[in-house]
Amino acid sequence: MAPWALRAWPLALLLGFTSAEDGSCDFTFECAEHVVVPAGIKEIPKFAFRDCAQLQTIELPDGLVYIGASAFSGATALSQIALPASLEHIGTFAFSRSALTSITLPGKLSSVGEYAFNECTRLTTASCEHAQLTATPPGIFYGCRSLTHVTLPSTLERVSVATFYGCSALATLNFPDTLEEIGEHAFHDCTSLEFVDLPASLRSLGHSAFQGCTALAPYTVRAGVRVGVTDDD
Repeated sequence: MAPWALRAWPLALLLGFTSAEDGSCDFTFECAEHVVVPAGIKEIPKFAFRDCAQLQTIELPDGLVYIGASAFSGATALSQIALPASLEHIGTFAFSRSALTSITLPGKLSSVGEYAFNECTRLTTASCEHAQLTATPPGIFYGCRSLTHVTLPSTLERVSVATFYGCSALATLNFPDTLEEIGEHAFHDCTSLEFVDLPASLRSLGHSAFQGCTALAPYTVRAGVRVGVTDDD
């Protein structure tokens, strides 16, 4: 039997799913070292591989559009994943506490849940420039203490609350000229952050946005920017 979960024997199930008359799929995911998700699957359901400590590799099919909440959270052996170009949504805590070392968000991605990569302590690189995001989700990279390189979308208007909280290895970051808001605690305890150039488009700077950034050189906040903004304002 293949490492990926084949739980039934009729021909349709040799690919891991059954097709109902309405075209939907009855699909079962099981924890294994190596997983190949077959063509035709459009969703990875929430909790599908949560706390699957033995999962090392997974192949996702073209056409996948949705990864559910906590789908790979706690997958402590999963160091790499290639997200297909078709992907549109990543759920809350989807990869939280996984072993990912790098991630590239695809161009159709327009929705990412809060804390999607929370405490991925081995994550060093996040390429987000092609994603269709106007705001980073709150806490998306919270506690990613090895993160050194991030590229932000050119469409970005808001860096949300706690986006990079505790990213202690992050030294530099370039903001797009579309950025209007930086949320509270967005860069809290980014102790390696040395330089920021706030764009002319910025309209508000959140409370304690750079608190604990002990290496940060003085930066200029242009006239008219609201400073000390909280999510309650």
